[in-house]
Amino acid sequence: MKVLFADTVLDEILFSGVCSGDVRWLLNRCQEQKIEGCFCGSYAEGLVRKLSREDLERVLPILSKLLRPIHVNLRDLREALRRQDVEAGLIEVLVRRHRLDCGLVMKKNAGRDSTIELYVPSELRRKLENGKTS
Repeated sequence: MKVLFADTVLDEILFSGVCSGDVRWLLNRCQEQKIEGCFCGSYAEGLVRKLSREDLERVLPILSKLLRPIHVNLRDLREALRRQDVEAGLIEVLVRRHRLDCGLVMKKNAGRDSTIELYVPSELRRKLENGKTS
């Protein structure tokens, strides 16, 4: 299963100080290569502004071992801007263009009018544990 981790999920992992058990469980599946985790490549550039050099040197190798960056281009951004919720729009565009199975978001209402599968961490974990997807 290929899953796009939304920026808000990555922010929880890196900046909240507390990572939910469901997110940790999903990251472990990524480490075990049972899930192919992806993130928007532009997120890494944003980390340069948010983290110190030392923290960046510590975080990037871990992030790159668990999740694969995917490319976002201007066409993706233009299409996302047509949506009321731009972040949810970008998730939808990237999931479709890169042929991913779903997006992982922190709040389900972020994409309630989405045409792709969006899950919060607890939902995706439950789905995977129940074997409803590969």
